[in-house]
Amino acid sequence: MKYMILIYQGTTPLPGTPEWDALSQEEQGRSARQDEELRQRATKIERLESEVAAKSRVAASAGERCSDLEQQLRRQEERVQERDQQRDELEQQLRRLNEREQERSQRCDELEQQLRRQEEREQEGYRREQELQRALSARAADLEERVLGLDEDLRRRAATIERLQGETTAKDKAIDGLGERCAQLEQQIARQAEQEQEREASERSAASERLLRTRELESALATRDQDMRRLSSEHAQLSDRFKVQAEQLEQRFRELRERDAQIHVVHARAEAVDASAERGREELRGSEAVLDELVENRITTLFKRRTGSSSEALPELYLDGLEQGDFDLALQGLLGDPEPLATPSVARLGARWKREHEAWRTSRLDREVVYLWADGVRLRAGLENEGTALLVVVASHVDGSRSVVAVESGDPKSKEVWLGVLRNLVQRGMNVPRLVVAAGSSGLWSGIDELGWDCARQTCWSHKIADVLAALPKKRQSQAGKMLLAASSAVTRVAAKKLRDRFVKRCGVRCAGAGEQVTADWKQMTSFYAFPEDHWPQLRTTGVIESPLAAIHLCASEPKASKPSPHVEAVLWKLLCAATKTARKLSGPKLLLPGAGRRGRREGGPGERSRSRVA
Repeated sequence: MKYMILIYQGTTPLPGTPEWDALSQEEQGRSARQDEELRQRATKIERLESEVAAKSRVAASAGERCSDLEQQLRRQEERVQERDQQRDELEQQLRRLNEREQERSQRCDELEQQLRRQEEREQEGYRREQELQRALSARAADLEERVLGLDEDLRRRAATIERLQGETTAKDKAIDGLGERCAQLEQQIARQAEQEQEREASERSAASERLLRTRELESALATRDQDMRRLSSEHAQLSDRFKVQAEQLEQRFRELRERDAQIHVVHARAEAVDASAERGREELRGSEAVLDELVENRITTLFKRRTGSSSEALPELYLDGLEQGDFDLALQGLLGDPEPLATPSVARLGARWKREHEAWRTSRLDREVVYLWADGVRLRAGLENEGTALLVVVASHVDGSRSVVAVESGDPKSKEVWLGVLRNLVQRGMNVPRLVVAAGSSGLWSGIDELGWDCARQTCWSHKIADVLAALPKKRQSQAGKMLLAASSAVTRVAAKKLRDRFVKRCGVRCAGAGEQVTADWKQMTSFYAFPEDHWPQLRTTGVIESPLAAIHLCASEPKASKPSPHVEAVLWKLLCAATKTARKLSGPKLLLPGAGRRGRREGGPGERSRSRVA
């Protein structure tokens, strides 16, 4: 388009200018036709340039095709078995290349023809320019200068065309080089065929070697046949020796048969001894059953409700054993009626209870649990370390009954110890309870958090009151205790909060620590108000655990080291199980609706809070 503009501006004046008006009508038409011819010539030159560019792209595609052929050669060397098929593909590609070369030669001929036509048209234009020069004498000098400029432009374009033709020739030479490369590839294929022939020759030589090896093996087999004949003769000699030894063994067999008869007599005597031992074991089991019945009755008698001082019914030997810190001695006096049990009897009884306790720790907990009491009880005897306590967990079921679900020894402040106890309960199939009542142990609450239990939590009022009173002066403990007991027994949560505020106000600034202890855990201390009112007395404290042990003076007010006993967990488990049998059921068991509890979730899983609230 730019060439057309230059030609138009260089040959013919613009319409409407004085130069245009000076020209005659014939001259104006002739000048317009000449300009049109020059425009057509510029268009043809541009078309030639586009064709040359297309030819360059074809040459580039030929180079890319050459690289494809080299890749095919590499794959051909890796896959010798497919060489014939690849050779055909190469021949086809070569034929296509020849066809493309023919097409390129045809295109070159066409370009040459176009150039010849262009030259003819240029000559014709030159003649017309001469005629125009003769007709336009007034502007001859100007037109000659413009024509010379046009000729110079055409010469530059002709040089460009010649350069493009040279590039085309170079690319044709590159294509010839590709043909030579294909010939080299065919030579490589021929060399590979020769290598395969050499490989077949080596295989034939290996087959001949195998034949020689087979002959050697046949000779070895002949030698082995001779050895077999020699072994057959030796076998005959051994057969004679075997007959002699068989006669000797038969004699030995007769002697052993006589000895078997003697052994049969011995076995008969041994069976008689086993029968007498079994009768002895049955008598021992009978005596153990009698002892269990006596002990059961004795334990049941200990936990029956009675008036007066509870220490009046406890044996002196039991109390002395507790004072000395000797649990086994105390157990002899506790279970003996009226005489203390012998030490071997106590040892056998403790070992049997320990086995039963171990089996009970893995038993299934299929009954639905609604409430759970957990506490770490300090014992006066049986535990060696001062920091160790008896971790007890008691459950309440939908029928109002209670059962002991865990009795372990450990540190009550340890999260890991409580977590082990709770995990054991979950593994045994216990569901997540609606409420957990505990003494405020941080280890227990941390273990519940890690298990992901979403249940209500109630802090034991008895333990909390004891902790608060310890922070007050002795002269104020009596009045403070009465106020806290009144707050714990309030009819509503609002009334309990008013009594709490009154207590905090009474503490003042000097005893502000006691008031802060109450307000800090207040929400957890009043969780029982969300449950049936008939159950409040049992849900305020962990008395369901401490009361039976306190009745037999086992609870210690302060940590105390004592003589360890290997059976303390099993014995305390037995005592607590007997105590729960004699304990009253929860008031109003009908208020414990089915489905109040949930099965325990896996650790870390989000809990699902029970929305049921019993009014």
